[in-house]
Amino acid sequence: MHAVESSWCKLLQASLSLLLSAAAQVASLDTLARLYIARFQYADAAAVYAALAARRAGLGDQAVDLAERLDLYQNAVLQACFPATHVSS
Repeated sequence: MHAVESSWCKLLQASLSLLLSAAAQVASLDTLARLYIARFQYADAAAVYAALAARRAGLGDQAVDLAERLDLYQNAVLQACFPATHVSS
């Protein structure tokens, strides 16, 4: 029985580390989108926001609610449309 408990603990630890890395990944992608905007790479920022909006719902704080998904898609559309309205100097 001890071996089963040990295996279960290892599986739980691996799952938790994946969840933590997923949270860090989302934060990193949001930062990447902002960097693209600062560098005037609007199509790349739009792609990152669309990927964030399309991600599957997760557990706990990783759950993607409808309002967050809508906000991310709106950001993607805004960035995708920005070059058409941006005047180059």
